Amino acid sequence: MPDAAGAAIEVAVGEVRFRVAPEPDARYGAFWPLLSSGEFEPATVAVLSSRLRSGTTFVDVGAWIGPFTLLAAALGARVVAYEPDPAAFAVLARNVALNPTLAPRIELHQRAVSARGGTLVLDGGTHGLGNGRSRLAARRSVRAGATRVETISAASFATVAAQVTCTVLKIDIEGGEFAVMPRLARYLRLHRPTLLVSLHGPDPMDVLARRLGWLRLLVLRVRDAPRRARLLWALRSYPTIQRSGHRRAIEWSTLSTSQRMALIVRAGETELLAGD
Repeated sequence: MPDAAGAAIEVAVGEVRFRVAPEPDARYGAFWPLLSSGEFEPATVAVLSSRLRSGTTFVDVGAWIGPFTLLAAALGARVVAYEPDPAAFAVLARNVALNPTLAPRIELHQRAVSARGGTLVLDGGTHGLGNGRSRLAARRSVRAGATRVETISAASFATVAAQVTCTVLKIDIEGGEFAVMPRLARYLRLHRPTLLVSLHGPDPMDVLARRLGWLRLLVLRVRDAPRRARLLWALRSYPTIQRSGHRRAIEWSTLSTSQRMALIVRAGETELLAGD
């Protein structure tokens, strides 16, 4: 609820609380009650709540406006957060500043994690920047409103994650995970943080805008399968891998070929949890 001065909203997630800026934009303002009520990614909230405390480190790649960055800090963890979208980053920084007791534990980077680093184009898709679906553009021609952003290479990012002794690593970068994750394979094999990664297909709104039929969408998903296979292969050193929120962990080595293919080509966004 807004405080007496209307300066902030208190968000309660389980036993922890933090403050965020009130937002006239419905994309942001209507979001926080969903987090408080447990309707937004409850499995992710459960993992963070069970594994983060004082002395642990959470690395948030694709921090957006800060729901998990702030939750992790409120749980006592040190946080290193990456968010390249300038509109989302401005809100993220403002939300962190509203929590002076948490801010010293939070390190913000306005950069994307990419395969090789450099300056790349960030496309906000049909919704525009700041909506949580911005992705590094794979094509030369992009929508009006796209912007160039600084990135950190996967190799340099792995060094940072190792130096801070990452406990839980969350990667939600709207398709960029297919290029980044295979390049983190050695780091994951050596350090094996608890990993929360989102696998994405084509932007659903982009699919609708381009009027792609289901058959063509299926073709795109099948064609995308090798990238998914490379990503999942990078997780082979983990004892278990499961779809986040499912009770049954999957031992990758025990899956049949058909089961692996089903996970690789599954339509829609898939949340994976890998850990010991």
